[in-house]
Amino acid sequence: MVIGLALLDLLPEALESGQSVHGAHIVFGATVAGAVLYILLRRLPAAGAAGRISLIRHSVIYGLGLGIAFQLSSATGWLVAIAVLAHDMADGANMVGLSARSGETERGHWWLMVNAAAPLVGVATGQAIPVDLGRVSLPLGAIRRWRPLYRSVGAAAPQPERTVLCGKRAGEPVLSRPVLNLSKGTDIPMRFLTIPLVTALTIAAPATAQDAPKEAQPGGKSPVAVYDEKVAKAVGDAWVMPPATEQESVTAHSVVVDGRTLKYHATAGTVTIKDDSAKPTASVFYVAYTLDGAAPGTRPVTFFYNGGPGSSSVWLHMGSFAPMRVKTANPEYIRPAPYGFGPNPDTLLDKTDLVFIDMVGAGYSRPLGDATGKQFWGVDEDADAFAKTILRWTTKNGRWTSPKFLFGESYGTTRSAALAYQLQDRGMALNGVVLLSSILNYGIEQQGYDQSYISYLPSYAATAWYHDRLANKPADLPAFLTEVRAFAAGPYAQALSKGQNLSDAEEDAIATRMAAYTGLSATFIKRAKLRVDLGRFQKELLRDQALTVGRFDSRYTGVDADSAGENPDFDASDTAISGAFVTTFSDYVQRDLNYKPGLDYRIGAYGLKDFDWNWKHKAPGSGYPMNNPDVAVDLAAAIRTNPYLKVLSLNGWYDMATPFFATEYDISHMLLDKKLRGNVSFKYYPSGHMIYLNPEALHQLHTDLAHFYDETVAASAQNRPAGRPVRAEDGAVTFDDPLRRCRSSRAAIAGAVRTRDLLGWGALPLGMSALYPVLAIGFLLIASFGMWARQHVDGVGGDMHEAGIALTETCRLLFAAIAID
Repeated sequence: MVIGLALLDLLPEALESGQSVHGAHIVFGATVAGAVLYILLRRLPAAGAAGRISLIRHSVIYGLGLGIAFQLSSATGWLVAIAVLAHDMADGANMVGLSARSGETERGHWWLMVNAAAPLVGVATGQAIPVDLGRVSLPLGAIRRWRPLYRSVGAAAPQPERTVLCGKRAGEPVLSRPVLNLSKGTDIPMRFLTIPLVTALTIAAPATAQDAPKEAQPGGKSPVAVYDEKVAKAVGDAWVMPPATEQESVTAHSVVVDGRTLKYHATAGTVTIKDDSAKPTASVFYVAYTLDGAAPGTRPVTFFYNGGPGSSSVWLHMGSFAPMRVKTANPEYIRPAPYGFGPNPDTLLDKTDLVFIDMVGAGYSRPLGDATGKQFWGVDEDADAFAKTILRWTTKNGRWTSPKFLFGESYGTTRSAALAYQLQDRGMALNGVVLLSSILNYGIEQQGYDQSYISYLPSYAATAWYHDRLANKPADLPAFLTEVRAFAAGPYAQALSKGQNLSDAEEDAIATRMAAYTGLSATFIKRAKLRVDLGRFQKELLRDQALTVGRFDSRYTGVDADSAGENPDFDASDTAISGAFVTTFSDYVQRDLNYKPGLDYRIGAYGLKDFDWNWKHKAPGSGYPMNNPDVAVDLAAAIRTNPYLKVLSLNGWYDMATPFFATEYDISHMLLDKKLRGNVSFKYYPSGHMIYLNPEALHQLHTDLAHFYDETVAASAQNRPAGRPVRAEDGAVTFDDPLRRCRSSRAAIAGAVRTRDLLGWGALPLGMSALYPVLAIGFLLIASFGMWARQHVDGVGGDMHEAGIALTETCRLLFAAIAID
């Protein structure tokens, strides 16, 4: 059975990956050699001695790994040391058990002493011999990958000594390690019999690590991560660099908000998303900030992303609500390095955990294997990728019962509208959606449609007001813009609807009022047929000063080479901040978050030669895709299917990339029932597209969002049906495979999340991990008592011994989960 399981699961992979390097005959030869060694060991008369030698060899390997770990860094070494201590105690108990069963009590003491010295020999060897970590990365990765099989093979093998645990009868699975009777009175753990076969197949794997660079590796990273980084730099092909294995770097920090110190953990890492056949298709980068001590079952979590489409999340991450932020002025160009960067007193961490996500192709997110960017670059394709990412992150971190929010900016609002419906269609009901500088309907921007001119007029008026281009400047901007809205939706819209049938008198009247609102001349407006394009307005408003105004934020001004041109040469509001954000993040993610993937961080996917966005979108209930997406349909469907979903629209008066009046138009045309219209609310700020660049506006944003979160979460709790209330510790249960074997425990398995959450301790500080060796010693005392009882008390000691070993193994698993996870 052991051979069959191993061959069926591993041999095809070994042949596929190893024959190009070693040849098929070598692969089969190693397999046969492992099988022969297995059979010989199984029939070996002195199996008791063989078992003890196997345990000693096991301890030497542990020590060798510990020595290598200390070559990486002292922190890594101590982590591995504590894990090795807990596991080696269990091996010591097995050594005593083997000696007792074979009747060699006196010699057993010597065997135990040798076993105790074995890890020290391994440590000395691992420290004394310089190790090329690039070369060992492949076998280490292979062993890590095959570990589940290594454990499950032993579990499936014949076990003559099964006892009653977890309320089950003889013959049911137990937590103790499986054993196989090899000779009279002598049992050996089944797991050791699989070592030759696993080792043989590991040898047969491709030796691609031979090409790894030989210089010393930087500390603090696993050998696999180091080798991945070296390959990434050498190959230079960004699409195939990231490993399908999910990466993670966790660091501890604190920030002061309103006089209160918030301790939190930052996790920079990746999640792997897959297609319908479970094939990995992309590695998606994220940075998550989670508040220490908060209950995962009730703590809100918000997913942030920028737009483009094609942008990374660097703008929201470095400028808005993360605990650290680039310092910005209002509105001024950010001076060159060194940049102002530090704690953010307006972080939203006081209200919600924060997860910043990069779309595939931007940031550190990349397609995997033979997947290409085109599989993710489209309205529906992108929404699907983000839905998979959020579902995966939620499952991985045990946050299904947390209140969940989406926070998108610019095209990110397009994504949020489509994503809200997709997530709810896949079983994840959201609490809220925050739309920052929205664009929901691209159809109204087509040539020949007048709605875009109507939508831009209030933004033109706000820009003219800011730059003092109005003859009679009103004191109150919001009241002034209310007047302009009424004109735009009324007389101006009616005039445009007449097209070429508009009379000269009507044209003169409309042009005169437009001039009063926009600061442009009536003559210029009439030459533009009452339809002033954005680029023309940017160039014309301050032409007499040889200045242009920004698109993302019309408060910024720039100087063109040709002041007589029709359109600006560049967007002054874009170039004013780009250098500071990109440079600061590149340093922050590596220095503070200790995440060093060996990839270039892409601001966006725009510059890639094959970047081409698929704008077709199939809205809910539609039989055919739209050529120009209107995702307001999706957002409306999400609200109808989840009447507790709240939406907050955040708008900047000086945003001319996504004008606020267009957002109001799109949302007012969702055609929601009267009782659902209150689910959507609006807020406005004296800022541009990136509202948070204005420090004063950022502070008001925090205030408004804090109220939105409190109100939304409270409303969800108030409307919850009667039943068992949500507990603070909900959303955090999992078991490793050996624990799952107790069938009475299966009712407690609530989801596939990390083992450490079973304890309710979240991200456990390293200092507390010292508890685990203490627990291991206690459980070993129980096991030792069981051994004594086996020899002196009939019918009792066996169960006690097996229970002790079971508890020891459980302790080791829990410790390893926290030390590694």
